[in-house]
Amino acid sequence: MSARRTVPIPSSATGLTMTMTAAFAAVLLAAVGVVRAQTVYSCDFEPASQGEAFQPGSVEGQGTPPWAGFFASAYDIAGSLVDNDSAEEGSQCLHLSGYQTSHLTLPEAATNQWFEFAYRPNFREGMPGTAWVCTTRGDKADAVGIWIGLQWDGEKGIVVAASGIPAGDGTPAGTEIGTFTNDQWQTMSFQTDNFSGGYKMFLGDLPAGSFSPPGFTGIKTIVFSTATQNWQQTGDWKIDGIHLGDAPVYAVP
Repeated sequence: MSARRTVPIPSSATGLTMTMTAAFAAVLLAAVGVVRAQTVYSCDFEPASQGEAFQPGSVEGQGTPPWAGFFASAYDIAGSLVDNDSAEEGSQCLHLSGYQTSHLTLPEAATNQWFEFAYRPNFREGMPGTAWVCTTRGDKADAVGIWIGLQWDGEKGIVVAASGIPAGDGTPAGTEIGTFTNDQWQTMSFQTDNFSGGYKMFLGDLPAGSFSPPGFTGIKTIVFSTATQNWQQTGDWKIDGIHLGDAPVYAVP
């Protein structure tokens, strides 16, 4: 049996082959429609992460687009940026306590996107408290879409889903969908779907239910608050790592 011959390939031919292979791969990827994940909005409240923002103190007017305070009541005070080691990542996070609310209105409503954030409840032992997050399909006076409340009875924390901002004493009314751990960072994720008119929610990686609020058509305004209508004002939580995009960064559905 004759020995197998090995024919060396000239370096120029090798380069040509590699170039043709790369070109073919690019054409193939374009043909199958590979799409990169896109981010509509993200915020970690770090200094100079959005131009001159974010500086310690009130978050009012900081960021692009700017954060604001007043939402449901003229008494709402904007949350503040805290510079300490309690941030989920980096050196700063948004802190709300007492009668405080911070909201962000996007230039356009985001549809069929993931809305996610990290949060750390800081309720007092032995004292009930409330904190909540919601979104509206338009400006702040428009219909509420997502509404999730944290309810603390002094010892245990539950997560509640509701349609619209609760009235009365400010205690979140609605469906209990899970629990939270006080003084610990955790995440919430919402997979919105305009076709079905609702969203799926995740606490960490765990599914927490599907909801279809009346008139849900996307997210334009995002609200974080500890303000309640009974003037109890004992809520306290920190927010960090806000993400709005077409792929999740926290949940693994």
